[in-house]
Amino acid sequence: SDAGITFAYARSIATGAGPVLQPGAEPVEGFSNPAWLAILVLARWVGLFDRGAWFGVPDYVAFPKLLALVMVAGVFACCYAVASAVTRRPVLVTAAAGLVTAAVPSFVIWTVSGLENALLALAVAGIAAVLVRAVVAGRLLDPATAAWCGLLAALAALTRPDGLVYAGAFPLAALLLLHRAELGRAVRAAALSLLVFAVPTGAYLAWRLAVFGQFVPNTAIAKAQGLPG
Repeated sequence: SDAGITFAYARSIATGAGPVLQPGAEPVEGFSNPAWLAILVLARWVGLFDRGAWFGVPDYVAFPKLLALVMVAGVFACCYAVASAVTRRPVLVTAAAGLVTAAVPSFVIWTVSGLENALLALAVAGIAAVLVRAVVAGRLLDPATAAWCGLLAALAALTRPDGLVYAGAFPLAALLLLHRAELGRAVRAAALSLLVFAVPTGAYLAWRLAVFGQFVPNTAIAKAQGLPG
């Protein structure tokens, strides 16, 4: 499975074999979720992943599922943060959102699948929470808001290739709520957000070119994926 492929890369990197599917193989970027992969590598280093079993359950099953549950809890913490800024009954709104989401089989299945879906959901919910609370408080163009949105967008992009689109979240919000008198401030804030986004994503792209010699993951090449229509 795709999760198993990521697990194999996590083991190879954590044990010093490099970004390979198995020791001795040629380096190929057979994964497209470097942020999730990095978490698994760190977990293996500290003994939480791929080291044994928890109460009879292999830790390569238990740890990703437990981590996903924590991240989903983070998603609903973001929902609560938004609801507390725009409603008088944030607990009720968050509970309703949780019940509706729990009724969506694809969300429930994929967030605990061992893949990066829960991390992507947390990054995107985080962007939404930062933007909504900033707008309500009149802080949308503050440097801190721009920087947090850029950082979370970078996390989304490094979690899954299509997460790249969230780099436009802050600039789009600034454009939609733009006042002519604040044009210069909005441009500076958008530039800051994009810069914060570009630093980690650019660093990973440079590493990809140096190690694999490609601009996109090998998974995209193997599937002959083109640019979005």
